[in-house]
Amino acid sequence: MNKHAAIRVAMGFLVGVCAVLMTPATARGDDVFAGTWRVNVWPDDAAKREGAKRFEDAMIFEEGNLLTENFACYGFSPGTCTVDSSGWGFTAEMTSGTKGTLRWTGWTSGQYVWGVMTWTRADRSVWRFVFYGQRDAGVE
Repeated sequence: MNKHAAIRVAMGFLVGVCAVLMTPATARGDDVFAGTWRVNVWPDDAAKREGAKRFEDAMIFEEGNLLTENFACYGFSPGTCTVDSSGWGFTAEMTSGTKGTLRWTGWTSGQYVWGVMTWTRADRSVWRFVFYGQRDAGVE
């Protein structure tokens, strides 16, 4: 094997190793969110003035989707969950034919989850909330 061929083989090997090392980060990110998280959700001041209240909810991450117990009752469908490149952040959008759209953006430390939820209601008004919670140890 000549010098140039050896360099190509070595470079191919390094590229392969890098690809393998990067793959677990993506898989880990999906697994970090999987399961049920109990969260408290607080409206911002503008949403409070329009009648929004603090509430508790369960965020359920399953098979690449996000569903929340409270908003499922309002007819919101599970939203596709996109995990960011760090593997520790996500976005998801849930829709209802009559209640509008929810956009969830959040992060996790592995045990805790926090972020922002924006509800664009059917009348086009926008309510913003922050949420914080932790993994539900009793639910897998």
